[in-house]
Amino acid sequence: FMQTVIDGVPGALMVINLDHTIALANREASQAAAEAGPIASSLKCYQVSHDRETPCDDRCPCPLEQVIATKEPVTVEHVHHDAEGNEVPVEIIAAPIFDDKGEVLQVIEWCHNITERKKSTLGLMRLKAAMEQVPVGVAVADGDLNLYFCNAAGLGMRGSGDQLVDIPKEAYKNWRVLRMNGEPYEIEDLPLVRATVEGITIHEEFVVEHHDGSRHPCDAVASPIMDKEGKIVGSVVVFHDITDRKQAEEREKKQTYYLEKAQELGQIGTWEIDVRQNKIHWTAENCRIFGVSVDSVVDYEVFIEKVHPDDREYVNQKWKSAIEGEAYDIEHRIVIDGVTKWVREKADVTFDEEGAAVSAIGFTQDITGRKQAEESLKRSEAFIRTVLDNLPTGLAVNAVDPEVTFSYMNDNFSECYRTTREALSDPDAFWNSVYEDPEFREEIKARILADCASGDPERMHWEDVPITRQGQE
Repeated sequence: FMQTVIDGVPGALMVINLDHTIALANREASQAAAEAGPIASSLKCYQVSHDRETPCDDRCPCPLEQVIATKEPVTVEHVHHDAEGNEVPVEIIAAPIFDDKGEVLQVIEWCHNITERKKSTLGLMRLKAAMEQVPVGVAVADGDLNLYFCNAAGLGMRGSGDQLVDIPKEAYKNWRVLRMNGEPYEIEDLPLVRATVEGITIHEEFVVEHHDGSRHPCDAVASPIMDKEGKIVGSVVVFHDITDRKQAEEREKKQTYYLEKAQELGQIGTWEIDVRQNKIHWTAENCRIFGVSVDSVVDYEVFIEKVHPDDREYVNQKWKSAIEGEAYDIEHRIVIDGVTKWVREKADVTFDEEGAAVSAIGFTQDITGRKQAEESLKRSEAFIRTVLDNLPTGLAVNAVDPEVTFSYMNDNFSECYRTTREALSDPDAFWNSVYEDPEFREEIKARILADCASGDPERMHWEDVPITRQGQE
């Protein structure tokens, strides 16, 4: 009956006497033995398991001797041999059988084949070795949220400089992890924990505070680990330091801000057009100039609709010429919310190998202020000219060196000299037109040029200069 019972036990089971002889063995133990057929009572356990004639040595600790010495159960791993002599890795669980006096009478051993587990362990060891070479942090937690593995790169992100040989099961709870806004994480909100508890993939950025107080932003992706039945058995998180990336983003953000601020202050917006797709991208300042929101979808039709009706044909023609190879640098009016503005536009067009326009990049400058100033200046100049033209005396603005040229003269000026505007229009015609006497002409010319060259205002004042015409003063 006892033999029938133990034959039903899965795995190899043997009852062994203290002299290593086998007192009882189940069917699976017999089948796994090196000797064919049922195990004889005279055989030693090491003959059956290891096909050897001496007990196990230090290289393969004997569970029988350990149980006799400690009177406690033990678990060891051995390499046994099957009937064909092949090595079979097994795990042995040995426990004492006591007599009435509490002394070890026999030892019962149960062993089972751990070949598949060894293969898994070897694969896991190889995976761990590979993970140690990965330049990013990798951490694995089991289903009970105990930290099972963390590679060197991950441990190094703590910033303490030391390396852990045995990772505390809850080591991650001691890390100072902050949200990007500086608020500390609750344990249950950590990506590794959420992935395990909620069974979802989490992608977040957070900050790890080092022991020296410095803070380093990290990017992390945590995912649940599931068995074949879909049960969550743990989670894995991959994370890496993104300090350099964040610093680069901050530099880019500042440069963008400075550019946008410069465009705002200079009232200059930039734009780019995909000629083939008829898509236009406007910067924030360009949108402001044309009175549209920064998220507006813009094409050429939206642009031309903003152009003053009287300028549309001109702008259309200039743009058509630009995509055919001519320069595009124009000034025109636009109408925004009923208000007329002036803008200057300039573009650089890119062409493909066949000479067709592909894209263009350009700028728009709000020149309304300049145009208003120019118009105001024109009105002022017209008013001043009107005043000067009606003065009762002659007035002119001219250069004398190297020759006399006039930029302005009123009508009374030529009349005072008894000549005409036309006679004085050619360079240096003043001397011959005004002074007919050659000798006096050279004398007065030399005097005036010398006085002007001195830069002394007191000398540049001449009175009683005779002007003769046909013998009359």
